[in-house]
Amino acid sequence: MGPEDYGQDPLGEFLARFFGGGGPSQGRRQPRYYDFARLMSEPTRQLVQQAANYAAQNGSSDLGTEHLLRAAVAAEPTRELLAQA
Repeated sequence: MGPEDYGQDPLGEFLARFFGGGGPSQGRRQPRYYDFARLMSEPTRQLVQQAANYAAQNGSSDLGTEHLLRAAVAAEPTRELLAQA
């Protein structure tokens, strides 16, 4: 698993996998893919992409809060604010 496995929209890919279950549902309607990235600002998209990269580099197929937190503390202005605390 690598960063490229998450595609252009890591959050959308994650949600599609999560709600889709990866297999045919039994009598249930399959959820549709929704492009959540279009609702995000550019800095937010970059943060999610960095989190997805970190998750993939560490062998995780899931994008979790720990990956988002790590990406957030590595990015400005969060890094500077934490350094001042």
